[in-house]
Amino acid sequence: MTSRRPGAAGTAPGTGTPVPIANLLEPLPPEAVPLRLMATSDLHVHVLAWDYYADRGSKTAGLARTAELIAAARAGVGQSLLLDNGDYLQGNPLGDLMAERGLEPDTPHPMIGAMNDLGYDCGTLGNHEFNYGVPFLNSANAGANFPIVCANLARCLGATPTDDDLPYPPYALLTRHLADGHGSTHALTVGVLGLLPPQVLTWDRRHLEGFCARDMVEAAAAWIPHLRAAAVDVVVVLCHAGIEAGPWRPRMENAAAHVAALPGVDALVSGHTHLVFPPEHYSLTPADAPSSVAQSVLAAPGTAPAIDPVAGTLAGRPAVMPGYWGSHLGIIDLALLPAHRGWRVAQAASRAFPVRPEGRGDPSIARAADQAHRATRARIAEPVAATPVALQTYTALLGDTAAVRLVNDAQTWWTRATLGRGIPGADHARPILSAAAPFKAGGRGGPHYFTDIAAGPICLRHVADLYLYPNTLRLLELNFGQVAEWLERSAAIYAEVTPGRLDQPLFAGDAPSYNFDVVGGLAYHIDPSQPSRYDGQGRLVAPGANRIKNLTWKGAAPDPDAPVYLATNTYRAGGGGDFPGAASARVVCDSEAPVRDILADFLRAGGADTLDRPGSWRFAPMPGTGAVFTTGPGARAVIANGADPRLEVLEENADGTLRCRLAF
Repeated sequence: MTSRRPGAAGTAPGTGTPVPIANLLEPLPPEAVPLRLMATSDLHVHVLAWDYYADRGSKTAGLARTAELIAAARAGVGQSLLLDNGDYLQGNPLGDLMAERGLEPDTPHPMIGAMNDLGYDCGTLGNHEFNYGVPFLNSANAGANFPIVCANLARCLGATPTDDDLPYPPYALLTRHLADGHGSTHALTVGVLGLLPPQVLTWDRRHLEGFCARDMVEAAAAWIPHLRAAAVDVVVVLCHAGIEAGPWRPRMENAAAHVAALPGVDALVSGHTHLVFPPEHYSLTPADAPSSVAQSVLAAPGTAPAIDPVAGTLAGRPAVMPGYWGSHLGIIDLALLPAHRGWRVAQAASRAFPVRPEGRGDPSIARAADQAHRATRARIAEPVAATPVALQTYTALLGDTAAVRLVNDAQTWWTRATLGRGIPGADHARPILSAAAPFKAGGRGGPHYFTDIAAGPICLRHVADLYLYPNTLRLLELNFGQVAEWLERSAAIYAEVTPGRLDQPLFAGDAPSYNFDVVGGLAYHIDPSQPSRYDGQGRLVAPGANRIKNLTWKGAAPDPDAPVYLATNTYRAGGGGDFPGAASARVVCDSEAPVRDILADFLRAGGADTLDRPGSWRFAPMPGTGAVFTTGPGARAVIANGADPRLEVLEENADGTLRCRLAF
């Protein structure tokens, strides 16, 4: 059965404003000192409640909406700290415009300005902070009225993590005068340590040349004793990493649970994977918790460190992951009691509160960001080209779609043009392939997280909708056999289906669509009746299995050893998603321009004119076999036109999404 935690943020009758969020630990003994930790993560420049891709307001995102919860949380427990867990500078067209134009002197970045207005106490860096380069990051951070910390990124590594030459402070010491239940005031010091995934060095290699990064667990294990020796009363870790069950691995990307297990950690904020922990509703049925980490826990029972989505703890320590784009406010309530030396955490509770769709948001933040908001809307309304077909991702995981095909075509176009200008040692006769993924295909992004562009004019906001990230292109040298392995890794997104059965799950858990690469230039089938060769973390788990069938190039089966060029983005080429062969492949060249700019140039050159041709992949036929999946409400029109007779709408869910059937 599903359980709901106490302390929900309600609405005051007749006012339309949220009531104070009471202490999750009430009642407390009078000698205890209460301290509330509030946290955001993965804001991605969502200052306002606005969807720039659809050019309309948003009911579920934006720091202006989260501000209501911050006010309610402060009203409920007066003694609090407001923290941010990284990925705040990149993620939508407003952030792109700020980086493109640069910041005006004495005017803070709109995201930083909003955080200043809300009184943030500390923040850490996420991996996306470096997408626009270190100089822009430093310029934006210079406007912050709060410290921004990071303990595992270095200019040069020393003998130990505490000897590293760090460009940013590893931690902040926040001393606050807090009252106990008797009214007596005590000076307590909270040490806030920051960590980011070491993979940032490969994801943003061109911006971080010469930098080094430590494993998060290694860095935290060295710095936490340093904090304790400095007479810190409470240690909070801002860990820009997801929560992964299973054993620790060196340079593990989603190591939040392993960091929490270190001695001396009192509380931890997680992020990076855009999930929610602890989930508001937790069920023993994995399908009932698609946007939480519950599924990964259920898939790996008994692994250490312990992950408890009911108690909201990692290795017994209170933890929170507050969604993304300001969708949630994470709260950890602590009760502190005197100890032999300083203070100790006697009780703790955590919860992630969703924003109120009916909320009005904070008008002061809206006013402060208004100029940048207007400039962004004007910029992304500029026309680029036209498309003869609709570009949608409702069915992008069910077969080839024009939306993904367009990106693949643009990457291939750039590759041919670049090779034509002369690359030392390049073979102009070698086959050119292109890998691209549907970034917006529901899942963690919610019921409306899809691309839906009607046939007709395309403007810059549509280009940004098709390609969300400021990645550049990287041309890799592989062979056909390695590309086939790449596709096997992509096919891990699907559950194993049984031939002859209907209404079985199509997808394997909460696999993100950005790890489903379609390779343009090839034709192939995906057969989900076979076990997946790779798991969701890119680990080879079934060496004898093959889901990729009938792979051809120009109508014939290619020689697996024959060399090819594969155009992909820097995230994937740097190891993002753990695709086999990506990180070790020879790099032929990189683009200077982001993929988004290449896509816009391709469209201006008439690149959309041939989008109505057949696609590259489809499922292997399995008569009498079906699977169910959930997609966005806009898919009803796509399915109703009858262009794909395999699809059928079964029912509409409470959140507006559609439960559909796919016939193989």
